[in-house]
Parts: sequence; C-alpha cells; structure tokens
Amino acid sequence: MQRKTDNLSSIASKVGLQISYEKTNIMKTPMASNADITLESKMIKITEQFTYLGSNFDCTGNVKKEIMIRIGKATSAFKSLNKIWNCKLYSIKTKLRIFNSNVVSILTYASESWKMTKDIESKLNAFENRCLRKIMNIKWNEFRRSDEIRDMSGQPLVTTVIRKRRWRYVGHTLRRNDQRIPKQALKWEANG
Repeated sequence: MQRKTDNLSSIASKVGLQISYEKTNIMKTPMASNADITLESKMIKITEQFTYLGSNFDCTGNVKKEIMIRIGKATSAFKSLNKIWNCKLYSIKTKLRIFNSNVVSILTYASESWKMTKDIESKLNAFENRCLRKIMNIKWNEFRRSDEIRDMSGQPLVTTVIRKRRWRYVGHTLRRNDQRIPKQALKWEANG
C-alpha cells in the first residue's frame, strides 16, 4: 500500500497536483497489515469509517449504519413532500412516480455494494410500506396487509429494486477490461 501511495503522489506531482496530507485518511480492513502508510514522511491518519460521495463506509464492511443514514435521508425527502401526499388533486400513479424519483432514488443510492441481510431487508421494506400507506391514504388502524398494499399500488419491493441494481452492476463489472480494479476485486480469491 505504501508503494501505491508513493506512486500516486509521484504521478500527481508530475502533472502539478499535490495530495493533501490533512485531507487524506486510510481505512484498513481487519485483514490488512499493521504497517503505517506515510505521505511526505508524515503518517497518514487511520480511520475506521468515512463518507465518500455521500456513502458511509466501515472497515468491517458492515452497512447497517449506511442503511440507517439512507432511511433517514429518504424520510426527510418523503416528509418534505407531505403536501403532495395529502393533496387529492394528484392521482396515486403520479404520487408513486414522484415517490420513486425523489425518495426511492435517495433510499437506494449506492445500494449495489450493500451486503443484504434479512434484518436490513425488513427495515427497507418497512420504511417503504409506511410511505405507501401515506401515499395511498391508508390509516394505521385500517388493517391492510403489506402485500395487499403492494398489490394495490403496483409498486415492486424496494429490496427487489436493489437486487436488480446489484445484478446489473455485476454484469457491467464482468464486461469490463480485466485490468480494471472492480473486475479484479470481483474475481479476487483469498489465499489459503
């Protein structure tokens, strides 16, 4: 890793760029070596998690915090559109299109890299069901099953949408050149 950092710094300086020591952090996975990484003779700060392009990354690969952040952001987006959900002038179809473009897109941002568990799937589906109940004006005391609400709306499960996105990303990665890092990571096998 030190060699790659030195190479990046060298190539960057050749084109007039300088890596900012203050803004640079490294995140080591549990299996990584404990060797320190330096930049211009200064040790780079080690972090256990960081945010990059709006996504939260954890050194253990746990995405639970990222999911909760996504649900929080999607909730804010959903609540900001309350006037639309309460308005009788818009059809359910129009409301669902607005929901998909403004809420589901936030909820599923960068979901291609998520490790899905039953717990995470249930949290995502529960959030979506709450939203669909509000959009379709179904009160909490009206006993409607989730699959019944889904049939009425014609909306696919958000976890199904995520699954399709993941498969699309895998296909895209497999069609890439063998020298590309995502393809190498996809085909990587642990020694031993």
